[in-house]
Parts: sequence; structure tokens; C-alpha cells
Amino acid sequence: MLSREDNETLCRVGAATPMGAMLRQYWVPVLRSEALEADGAPVRITVFGENYVAFRATDGRVAVFDEACPHRCASLALARNEGNGLRCIYHGWKFDVSGKLLEVPTETADRQALFTDKVRARTYHTRDSGGMVWAFFAKDSTPPKFPDFEFTNLPADYVHVRRAIVNVNWVQAMEAVLDSSHLGMLHSSSVLLAMTESARVQQTTCLSNTAPKIKYALTPYGFKEAALREQPDGTVDTRIREFVAPWHAFLPLNPGGYRQLVTTVPIDDVTCMQFFIIYHSNRPMTQDDIARAWFRSEEHTSELQS
Repeated sequence: MLSREDNETLCRVGAATPMGAMLRQYWVPVLRSEALEADGAPVRITVFGENYVAFRATDGRVAVFDEACPHRCASLALARNEGNGLRCIYHGWKFDVSGKLLEVPTETADRQALFTDKVRARTYHTRDSGGMVWAFFAKDSTPPKFPDFEFTNLPADYVHVRRAIVNVNWVQAMEAVLDSSHLGMLHSSSVLLAMTESARVQQTTCLSNTAPKIKYALTPYGFKEAALREQPDGTVDTRIREFVAPWHAFLPLNPGGYRQLVTTVPIDDVTCMQFFIIYHSNRPMTQDDIARAWFRSEEHTSELQS
């Protein structure tokens, strides 16, 4: 059991906190790739209690800025995305994807260079990979190597991503993903709704033993967790999930099907976002695949975080 002090250290993610500083040293998924359209409206995102905007430029490049315009701190979530840049609606200052100030229409021609040479929007390293937009938020630091997961190297149509906004602390949400013992209770009703025989077998196995033995093995990247369930015939059903610090949980599924992971990212101290990623390693995902994975669940594509 954690002490209150250790729990506070683990759960608080603001800029002045130890955990907030540490998490900013990782590549962070912030949006589904599909949420950003070329020349489409910028999207406000909140990560670690701070506000940013993301947009896709005319040529398809993705950028993440601080939300506040460096001129008068107007929200760039309201900016016009046009001509490979964001134009602030307050004074019309336009910034390219690198943060460089391109146009200052509120100044005379002889004074514009005074601003374009000095003013920049704060930008962050970004990647568009694995069906998600990722950013690196540590200021004045070199980003680490980008995650070399199987799904981050696949064609876009091999991967399907959904995102949920969850009104709990990120550690609580991540703990639920790692908690194999709740499957036989919380998800017991899904047995009758499962769309495939293999899924029904999987759920029935969890129902037959609601108190699995849990074992862990530390790894250089996090840990492996094994849930062991003794079966009536004397065999032991073993389900192993891998946790890649600080937030990726690869779930155990039946062989031959799609693969799945859940990534939990803090929005602030009381809210988080969870990305549910499913993929095939050797073929595109079909609409039937997606329907089977999300049975009884309608897709909600809004990326608003209000």
C-alpha cells in the first residue's frame, strides 16, 4: 500500500511536480490522427494540466503549439488554419508549422521585420504514427527515440484507434487496465453478447475463476503481468500482459486475431484520456474486424475535452 505522500507524487502531473517533469520526457499520444484534417480547424488539447492546440497544415504536416498566441495570448484554438500556417483571429498574425512568424498585417511594411525576426510561437516535436498524433513536451530537451512498436510501423489502414475521456486520475484508469481480477465480475454480462466463439471462451474462462493468481516479472521497459486461473480440468489458463512504462498496456488476446493495447495519458490531476488501439500486423483492418472489436459500442468521434 502506498503512503499518502507517495500517492500524491505518483498522481500529480502539473509542471512543477516530479511526475509531471518525468512524464514530459516521453513521447505522448494526444489525438487520433483522424481528428486533424488538412486546413481543418485546430483542436484544443490539454495534457499535464496545460493547454495546447494541434493542427494539420495544407501539406499534411502536423504541429502542436501552446494555445496562447505569443502576441496578446488569444486562443489559437480559434485561429484560421490556412496556407500551411495558423492565423490568429485577433490581429491576423500568421505562424508556420515551425512556429515562425510569417505575416504581421497590423504593422506597416517597414516595421514587420521587427516582429518576424523576433517572435515565434512555442512549438513541440510531433509525430503522426500508429493512428495517433504524438508530441514531446519537455521544453529545451532533445526527444528520445520514437517508440518502435509494431503498430507504429504499420500502414494507416492496419490500425484502428478510439479515444475516451475518463473523469478519474490517470493512475486509477491505468490500474483498471492492468487489473485482471475484475474481468469475471464487471465484464461478466458480456459473455452472452460476445460475437465470436473465441471471445465467449475467453470470457467463460474468466468467469470460472474470478480470483486469479497474479505474478509479475520486471523488464527493462516496465513489467510483465501474468494472471493464472486454475480450470476444472486441472489446467491453468495463463494470460500475460505487458506494460511499457509509463502508460502502454498490451492486452492478452486469443492467437490469430487482432492485437490490442490501451494507453492512458493524464489530461490533469482529475481527468485522463485513454487510447484503445487495435491492429492486424499483416493485413488491413476491415469493418467486420472493427465491429467485432467494438460490439455494442457506437463510435463517438468528437475530440472535444470540455
